Parts: sequence; structure tokens; C-alpha cells
Amino acid sequence: MSANEGVSQAMYFQAERTDASERIRFFVDMANIEKGANIRYDFWRIDYGRLFQCLLKGREYAGCTVFVAGGPNGEEYSDSCRRLRSIGAEIDSSGYYDKNQNCQKGVDVALALSVLTSAFEDVFDVAIVLSGDGDFIALPR
Repeated sequence: MSANEGVSQAMYFQAERTDASERIRFFVDMANIEKGANIRYDFWRIDYGRLFQCLLKGREYAGCTVFVAGGPNGEEYSDSCRRLRSIGAEIDSSGYYDKNQNCQKGVDVALALSVLTSAFEDVFDVAIVLSGDGDFIALPR
């Protein structure tokens, strides 16, 4: 599945109705979002606060967890992580950066486990996963 197919399929799961009592929690795959935005929009800076407000549509904010590979690669996202911390986001750097393969490892699994654990603990009513990765398409199913 290509990244574009993943985005198209992910949009399918967008709620058609909103209930003001719904608790919304965000899960952000930092490398996927930031690198995608930088490549496509020439180092475009994402205003996560405004993005979250648009996606909340008046519903309750139940928090945000940002997933970023620890180590040297994670430092390139420090500005975005700082901005996200300022709006109450938690940063999960349990993944790592594989220099040999030039990619992050463990972040997708950590994000999926966090979504499932949070759902089991009744932390949210609606999860919004921000990622350009089609691997998460099966998560809501």
C-alpha cells in the first residue's frame, strides 16, 4: 500500500458526526508527519495547537502522545517537541534510530500499543493518529 492510499483510507475513518462530550486523544508519529511536511511543503512548520483545535471540533481534549525515535535522530524534532509539550503533549522516545538503515525503529509498535492500551483504560472516545504511514490503517478495525 502506498502512502497516498494509506492517507485516503485513513480519511475514511473520519467521524461524520461530532458529540461535544467525546474525549479526543491524539497520537503523533513525529518523523512521518514532520518529514512528510518538510519534503512536500519545503520545511513548512506545523502549528499543532491550531491543527488540534480544528480536529477537536468543540470536543474535549484528552491529551496527546508524540512518538519520536530517541538518540541523535530525535534531536532534529526538538523544536516541534518543545511546542507540543507547551500544549500538554507527552513525548515518548522509546523507539530508536537505526543508522545502518537510516530509519526509526520501534516507533510504530509503541504508537499502536499506546492507542490500544489507552483504549483499554478508557482514556478516550476517539483516537486521532497523525502519521503518513499506512501501517496504522488496520488499527481502528
